[in-house]
Amino acid sequence: MGRSVSAHYTSSRRRVEATLEGKLPLASLTDDERLVSNAEIDAGIAERLQSVDFATVLAGEGITTVAMDEQGRLVRYEPDGASTVIP
Repeated sequence: MGRSVSAHYTSSRRRVEATLEGKLPLASLTDDERLVSNAEIDAGIAERLQSVDFATVLAGEGITTVAMDEQGRLVRYEPDGASTVIP
């Protein structure tokens, strides 16, 4: 029984990893495998969000952004580096 469970886990894990690598369609997973795959994707996105400076990325693409500063004011940040407090 132990080997059967272990073999199933290993097979399922390989399928989830193949999906995460784009080698296997998400639709081909079982419901449980899909749940694990989605959780892995969510965790990866959350981790990536912590390390990306979106203002810099967007400014590099010529996009103006708005964010709150340390005083809680809305500030418009222009791609050229200029910033304006929004009244």
